[in-house]
Amino acid sequence: MVSNQWEFSDRLDTAPALVRTARQQDLNRLADVLSSSFHTKEGVIGWLYPLFRMGIYEDLRNRFRTKPAHYICLVAVKQPSSASSGHPLGEENLVGTVEMGLRTQSFWQPRSSAYLYVSNLLYSVNIAGRESRNSCF
Repeated sequence: MVSNQWEFSDRLDTAPALVRTARQQDLNRLADVLSSSFHTKEGVIGWLYPLFRMGIYEDLRNRFRTKPAHYICLVAVKQPSSASSGHPLGEENLVGTVEMGLRTQSFWQPRSSAYLYVSNLLYSVNIAGRESRNSCF
């Protein structure tokens, strides 16, 4: 029988992940996850990685500070069940994120309808104890 790790659970302690709005204290981890998903630390370009990460962090921080209308950043977190997971007990492990905003077409098309804009969709898969990040947008 094949087990689906993402199967539905109504019990919080057995749920694969909890989705919630991102918080100010998530910014460092979000910046780490996003920058490592979209930029490499390898080779010559790796020297620029800290600059890329700082840019992502500042962009997130600005969005949190200005609180744009019709914008939300969601994170999926999993609380480890044991100290063997690599995270201290009680510390949430960020396993996914997505940003969504309501946008309108163009300013020269005032009657155009708004649409949902999805960005930075990212999820983390743990395969045989090795973390792999997949970015979709």
